[in-house]
Amino acid sequence: EGVLQNDSLSQMNFASILLNDKSHENNKTIAFRILEKGSKRGSCKITSFLGLQYLYSDASLELQLYGKQLLEKSANEYNCSMAQNILGIWYNLRKDLNQSIFYFKRCSIRDAAYQLGLIYLDSDSKLYDVKKGTYYMRTAAENGVNKAQWFLSLFYISQKLTVQALRYLTLASKESSDASFLLFCLYQKRSLKKRIFIR
Repeated sequence: EGVLQNDSLSQMNFASILLNDKSHENNKTIAFRILEKGSKRGSCKITSFLGLQYLYSDASLELQLYGKQLLEKSANEYNCSMAQNILGIWYNLRKDLNQSIFYFKRCSIRDAAYQLGLIYLDSDSKLYDVKKGTYYMRTAAENGVNKAQWFLSLFYISQKLTVQALRYLTLASKESSDASFLLFCLYQKRSLKKRIFIR
């Protein structure tokens, strides 16, 4: 019913079901018609979803480029974070870091700051910048991105900045058993040093 009433979420869900159901050849065609209709109506989510389907499909290069254009339309005209994030990842995979940074900086998805941190902290990159990289990693970590918390804890351990390492390791340990174990080991090491010092 929602599909017939042009409800974007219903159209996306129905199209997803059709795309995943391989029992009928016409399902894919019907799904793309529904998505095209929603995209023409101006739904940024459907435009992004349709663009993603074309971009990562085994369709022709022409359709993949059309998918990229749909995502760019959604990212630029509708300011859709999902499209901005997808394009940031897509350009990053193609080593077009300037375009990747352009889209990640505009994106409000928490993981985008983590991706920016990775770009700037890649020592093999021309854009290597520890100050910018740690800024974006801290932004992601403070917003609850566990990968960023874990990354920063290891980064600060390598820099021998124990206080900062323990702070981010404590945050990361809430979702990561590896972080919990490392945190336990570090506290054990500290308590052993204190006992030796006291004697």
